[in-house]
Amino acid sequence: MVFEIEITSCEYEGNSCVNLVNQQHNHKGRHDDDDDQQHEQRLRSEHNDDCSGGGGGNDVHHDEQIIKEEVDSSEGPMTVVPVSNPNIFYDEPKFVGLKNLGNTCYANSTLQALYGSNKLRQYLLNLQHPSTTAGGGGGRIQFKLSKLFQQMHQMGNKALSTNRYAVIKPEEFICEFRLIKPQFVRNEQHDAQEFLTILLECIHQEDNKIKKNKLAKLNVEPKNAQEAWQLHLERVDNSFYSRLFVGQSESVLECFECKHSSLSWSSFWQLNLHLKNDNENGNGDRELSIQQCIQEYMAWEILNDATFCENCQRKQKSRKRLTICRAPHYLIVHLKRFTHTGSKITRKVTINQTLEICDKKYDIYSCILHRGTETTGHYFTLVRPYYHSWLLFDDESISNDTQKEWVEHWLQNYSYICFYRAVANKVIAWN
Repeated sequence: MVFEIEITSCEYEGNSCVNLVNQQHNHKGRHDDDDDQQHEQRLRSEHNDDCSGGGGGNDVHHDEQIIKEEVDSSEGPMTVVPVSNPNIFYDEPKFVGLKNLGNTCYANSTLQALYGSNKLRQYLLNLQHPSTTAGGGGGRIQFKLSKLFQQMHQMGNKALSTNRYAVIKPEEFICEFRLIKPQFVRNEQHDAQEFLTILLECIHQEDNKIKKNKLAKLNVEPKNAQEAWQLHLERVDNSFYSRLFVGQSESVLECFECKHSSLSWSSFWQLNLHLKNDNENGNGDRELSIQQCIQEYMAWEILNDATFCENCQRKQKSRKRLTICRAPHYLIVHLKRFTHTGSKITRKVTINQTLEICDKKYDIYSCILHRGTETTGHYFTLVRPYYHSWLLFDDESISNDTQKEWVEHWLQNYSYICFYRAVANKVIAWN
């Protein structure tokens, strides 16, 4: 049983005020349709905004007592909840919970993972308003995300003195995102990986130094990976976000007949790793790890269709292999648990704490998890700040009671999108 104080900003006779709502929460299961409808009506009434969505994932009953006092309305909605170990919040970043606005756990889990990305968070916390930049840049989604991160940081700081953490409603950002990407308007379940991909693409294009109407065709054939990457920066992608998240892969196509090989290079924002069910190919007892998935990703593949060989001057049977020749600062690994038929692959995967790719050593710092089936389920997130134990983010809830065996269980059974950061030499222990 948890007692909350919910603070929602509003305007009252020209003055800013807040409602302090003393709520008694009795938590049950998630995705209760009746409660979603009740909560949706309450949200619409509070904000008079039909884009804010329906209820959260919890079945919640309220005993409400409303008190008004002055506050800076720019601070936005906030809920203060006690935590068992407040010391973990004193170092950067200052985490908060995010209110579920109606099947928005896919967004909340992604936002928490991105907020846990130090360089990304610091950049967005210091991002200027579009009207203050020389070129009027910034961008709608980029600025709204910056404003949300600033609010999360401010509310996290304010909750420290009371040994509590804040819960805010990311409505302004969600509404803006839905205006740009209307496929997310309806309060339906969405894929966190799709949301992450589109969000990164949006903020990247808003910040991209290479504008679409000025893109030059790559009519120069690069001779090596370094030259290909330089051309990519000059003519395709060059933003703060691409410099953090984008890597480069090399494709080798080899003719079976003459052994002639041709090289090509491409960029990637995520590694999309295929999984197989336990009973496929008789490998149900074989252990599977992220490292093994990456090795399989870079293994030789025999192509079903013949390809044209420049040396033989005709189509020949061939094989293909992908390798990573430039590793990004943040490596996003997507485990493809959902098939094209809509089914979910539930195979257990051991999540390596560290990875070594190219010249970089990586340390895992976050993972978006999915519990449930392909038709109904729930997203939540594990985040591990520097020098801290894991924190579990489940919409409004934040838990620091994350013992190592529980973390390993969640990662092995529910991992969906893993976030790794490049480290120098020292690798931080799990606990």
